[in-house]
Amino acid sequence: MPRTAFIRRRTEGTLALQDAALYESLRRLERRGWIQSEWRITENNRKSHYYEPTERGRGELARGEVAWRQYVTAVQRDGAAEGGEPMTELATA
Repeated sequence: MPRTAFIRRRTEGTLALQDAALYESLRRLERRGWIQSEWRITENNRKSHYYEPTERGRGELARGEVAWRQYVTAVQRDGAAEGGEPMTELATA
């Protein structure tokens, strides 16, 4: 099964990626040193590329999570200031 189909199924259709976009993103992350990859043999005796975050990549992820939470907080604050309902769904995403 293509990785993009797996991602689409696991996210219940929320993330619908094209194969080319996914693999270009993975290559870009690897060039930045945020992930590393290696070829392995699967249970079905097929060659497959496996990816995992590097220490540097985990740091970038942590910084990105902080930035995302700050963004969500700002959007919630802005919505409450406008008399709207806070968007708590985003905070837990």
